Amino acid sequence: MKTRNTVLITLLVAMSLALTGCLSGLGGTSPSVEDNKVTTVNMYVNIPTDTVGTATLALVKVTNGSFADPTSFSFTGTPDASATKPILSYYTYCQAVRASIAQISGNKNATVTFNTARDGNGYALDFSNTKAILRSLLIMAAYDATNVYAIYKY
Repeated sequence: MKTRNTVLITLLVAMSLALTGCLSGLGGTSPSVEDNKVTTVNMYVNIPTDTVGTATLALVKVTNGSFADPTSFSFTGTPDASATKPILSYYTYCQAVRASIAQISGNKNATVTFNTARDGNGYALDFSNTKAILRSLLIMAAYDATNVYAIYKY
């Protein structure tokens, strides 16, 4: 099972990296960001505190000694491709947590979504590919949203 999860995560990362792009071509109007504005993004893995979450957290700490929650990074002005790297790492990590939750809970349909509010009532964010990440970061910068929470459903 561990090998299958590793392969799945590797494929997700490879697909995300293969889908490079820029904000042009996203269609529609995009919010604007001042050129010199520094945006710090705090990323919370936000593992649930119930029994499944506690077991998942223990597993995560055993399998990844460098686990840190939250992690953060900053970018200046309009985000570019270099700003996607920390998000891709975070996204991959949250997908691994989701897979662990699915395995521990027995619910193979467990999902993870991302939002600027812990309760899911903020801005919904999409980190599924490079274009989506850049658009989400631009939205965060334009609306002074600094936190990202992974929200797990199972």
